[in-house]
Amino acid sequence: MNMRAHKKQFIEWTLLIVLWLSAIPGWSQEEVPFAEENTYITVSGVVKDKQNRRTLEYVNVSVPGSSVGTVTNADGDFL
Repeated sequence: MNMRAHKKQFIEWTLLIVLWLSAIPGWSQEEVPFAEENTYITVSGVVKDKQNRRTLEYVNVSVPGSSVGTVTNADGDFL
């Protein structure tokens, strides 16, 4: 192969790699189902013991599969 053919092949491979790498950020985006921008859901309640129905203070409350959570107050309430 002559120098011109090498240069053409180099440019083709370089463009292919650049195009491939530019698609990676699109693959890494997580899609959150049913979530729109600036949409917030507020959950509140009281945590009680199942057996004696007493409120539980300072209990961790979290959303499964996420890093969202809070702790109940002295009366068992959370917001």
